[in-house]
Amino acid sequence: MAKKPKGRIHIIPTVFSSDIRSFKSRLKRIEEASREIQIDIMDGKFVKVKSVGLEKIPDLRKKRARFEAHLMVKDPTSLVSALKKKGFDRAIAHIEALKGKKAVDSYLEECTKNRIETGLALKPETPLSKVKPYLRRLDVLLFLGVRPGKEGQHLIPSVVKKIGAYTKSGYKTPAQIDGGVSPKTAALLASIGVRRFNTGAYTAKARSVKKAIRRLEESIKKQ
Repeated sequence: MAKKPKGRIHIIPTVFSSDIRSFKSRLKRIEEASREIQIDIMDGKFVKVKSVGLEKIPDLRKKRARFEAHLMVKDPTSLVSALKKKGFDRAIAHIEALKGKKAVDSYLEECTKNRIETGLALKPETPLSKVKPYLRRLDVLLFLGVRPGKEGQHLIPSVVKKIGAYTKSGYKTPAQIDGGVSPKTAALLASIGVRRFNTGAYTAKARSVKKAIRRLEESIKKQ
């Protein structure tokens, strides 16, 4: 029998943009429809794409939404303080960018120091064993459902198996998925215990972000 997700489902649209004009346009559309937003920050090194720089992102402190940063960068720890000052509520760094326990500890300590919620992300090929020592110190564990750095990709089946293994293990850190989210895949992922869903291309291409979010929510409720 499928496992019903516990607690409220979170649909979190993403702002994925390499130029300030499209960034502002996409952020405005999402703000009108959601109170939870993820902004992708890419340095052109960890992934090939380079996003709008953190210095160009507007002050988020007076906005009504909660913001999380998905840090697809080689040195996430150096950005934590600036993220807090911009008004981000959560920083999610890639475990692959943090080379060894000392680097992970430094990142986690920097998040604690700046009173910002903490997450770690896993590429599709990265095993769970890489993050297990740190799970108790995280607010969220983000699974990449696709190769990072490009929107509109299909969910990789092996990631579904990895998430299933994680949710069955009994860990309390919420599982979050980013990449390949559609009504069909959202229902599948919810059935194995996922509670948090980042949606990029699906909502970005929709005429109405609000209606796209509603379709995702309805598909999850029906599973």
